[in-house]
Amino acid sequence: MIKKHIWKIAGIALIAAFFVAALHFLPAKPAEGAGAYVQSAFAKSSGTLSLTATFPNPPTAGNLVVVAISTWRSLDPYLAQISSVTDNQGNTYQQAAMQVISAGQAQYLYVYYAKNIAYSSGAFSVTASLLGPGNEETVMIEEISGVDAQDPFDQWTAANVATNMTNTYTLSTPSITTAYNGEFFFLAESQNITATSTPQSPFTRRQMVGVAGSNIPLTIADMTSDATTTSGNVVLTFSGSTLAGAGSILVVFKKVGVSIGYLDSETFDTGITNGAQYNSMMWNGNQPAGTTVDLQLAVSNSSSGPWTYYGPGGATSTYYTYPAGTPAPLDYNAFNNYRYYRYRITLHADPTGTQTPRVDDVLVNWSP
Repeated sequence: MIKKHIWKIAGIALIAAFFVAALHFLPAKPAEGAGAYVQSAFAKSSGTLSLTATFPNPPTAGNLVVVAISTWRSLDPYLAQISSVTDNQGNTYQQAAMQVISAGQAQYLYVYYAKNIAYSSGAFSVTASLLGPGNEETVMIEEISGVDAQDPFDQWTAANVATNMTNTYTLSTPSITTAYNGEFFFLAESQNITATSTPQSPFTRRQMVGVAGSNIPLTIADMTSDATTTSGNVVLTFSGSTLAGAGSILVVFKKVGVSIGYLDSETFDTGITNGAQYNSMMWNGNQPAGTTVDLQLAVSNSSSGPWTYYGPGGATSTYYTYPAGTPAPLDYNAFNNYRYYRYRITLHADPTGTQTPRVDDVLVNWSP
């Protein structure tokens, strides 16, 4: 039989009154963790059904992974499209944007992302699969820290051109206006000519693959901006005049809000001598736009601990970051056969520091 523990509280003020020793307020500070580049990698191939890129270093659990993909299959637009993006750690990827570079030549540009990534050990590899073997495919991956773990995607825009270019051409996306300063801008660009792609300041180019043999061009760049209105400019430099297609995608990711503080609960006893299996945890309350609530669980077979708080993947650096009223499935291997438990709640205001979440109750679901 499934048993559920409910600890009812009446907001942070009441918690403070009864659990002063367990409530930790963080020092006042500006919005923390504005998005930042960590590492990137690429892979390229010809005539394959899927392509895998691997980071040079282990990523940090909880970060964001962004994937840019450029594909081409002559005169067959269906087979040049992406069927799935996966990794070897079981994370879920969402499509942020897609741009048709050249419909006649069946060339596409995609951007996908996985939020709040889980990572256990070994190499971290991302695989992009096509609907059919492509003539050419290039995949680039980038790890980003300091973005919102629950809802990182803000907005996107794109640019596309098919024109008779001469020597240089500046490809500019429409401007994007963000809600906050310090958001992270990811820029991907591809074209069907041999060219050097140079993103303009303040963007920093991270990877570039040009046309050489059977390679489809792709460039990624990024920046963290203190301006709320930004566009992405890329200068293409090449020799001669060529009828060509080029396109770019600019995606904006939200930064982490201001950390208010965290609460460590008292110790709870399931009464199961041989230990319980912890299935899920959930919080209820009020969550204004831009705010987040992070949950972690600590388990022990002793009422005195020790207490180490874990999130997804059994890591101390990850959090169960779900909206209010949504159960967070717990990891079987990390939370099986333990009698006692505690949980930790970490609150984040919105990036302006003016809106804060309220936790009314926390539900931990366990079974004997």
